[in-house]
Amino acid sequence: MRRVLSACVAWAVMLSGLTSPLLAREIRWDGLGGVAVSPDGGTIAVGGLGRTLYLLDAKTYEVKQRAYLGYRVGPTSFNKDGSRIVVESGSMSSQVLRIDAKTLKILKAERPASRAGVAVAPMADVMATIQKEDDYLLRVDSMTTGKTLSRIPLPETMRSAIVTLSADGKQAVVWSRDKNDEQRVDFKDRPKDLKGLDLDAFNQKHDEYGYTVMSFDLTTGKQTASFKSWYSSFGSGVHAVLRGGELVVIQYGDVNARIDLATQEVKLFNLHRYGYGLGSSPDGKTIISGGLARGAILHADGKVAKFNVPNDQRLEGWPEYFERFTIGPDGRIYGVTGAYRLWVMSPDGKVERIVPVN
Repeated sequence: MRRVLSACVAWAVMLSGLTSPLLAREIRWDGLGGVAVSPDGGTIAVGGLGRTLYLLDAKTYEVKQRAYLGYRVGPTSFNKDGSRIVVESGSMSSQVLRIDAKTLKILKAERPASRAGVAVAPMADVMATIQKEDDYLLRVDSMTTGKTLSRIPLPETMRSAIVTLSADGKQAVVWSRDKNDEQRVDFKDRPKDLKGLDLDAFNQKHDEYGYTVMSFDLTTGKQTASFKSWYSSFGSGVHAVLRGGELVVIQYGDVNARIDLATQEVKLFNLHRYGYGLGSSPDGKTIISGGLARGAILHADGKVAKFNVPNDQRLEGWPEYFERFTIGPDGRIYGVTGAYRLWVMSPDGKVERIVPVN
């Protein structure tokens, strides 16, 4: 019943036209909702609706430590040296937790102004959140010490925005789905000759919504771009990486985009996989999208590798959806599912190990 209700909520949001950040960080399909691998590749951290964080040995896959946090465990990341774990709590009282990786003690729990306004750059040891102090701002902190490194003012219109950081922690993009001045065209009035990406582009340009995009140089605190785009994601999930001046957006409905921050040009593409579960490597070079027993791996060169879960590795009578992905230092893919299972896959998506976590 819980799974049915979760699915109904996700579809209701998609059909209503509400902005995707509402559920972008939510645990949508029960089970596990966060996974991270330590920089040395020796430890895997997972957690989910059970509000417990588990540390697994990456060689034996045995649980070597667990701690009840009292918060749902959503997107999870280790810092640069593996001494801290940052957890985004996917719940209506969303919190960002900074945790000691040895003791699993919560060092700080803080509620950001925007549930989707949280981003980490583990390789640079920085995290960014949208906060409300006197005014709204983007606050950049050290993942290790929690020390605030910079504060960048934001307009109130970006209070519910999504934040994405470059892997080197030097650039941030803040983006929000807003109504624009596009003329809405009903489905029945769409051109009948359009198909595929051409039809997707037409729908995007005539749905009355688009992204307001702002980018910042975090080394100087200066704004480097601000524009409105006809593209926006919709539905119950969205994930993005920022690399080389390009924002790559993967979303649940598979109408994905590359947005050039300099030219403002948008290029749509499909992975032909619904993005129930999303994730990327810490360096932002690889993005994974997966759903019910299958997924796609998008590499930095644009090449896509698809994977399917063999029938004999599926749970009988249980629709097991991927919830979150990450990639370890050796290139292995780690995915967690609504069935409380950790999937370990080779870089090309071949299943190597399936581990129940409890």
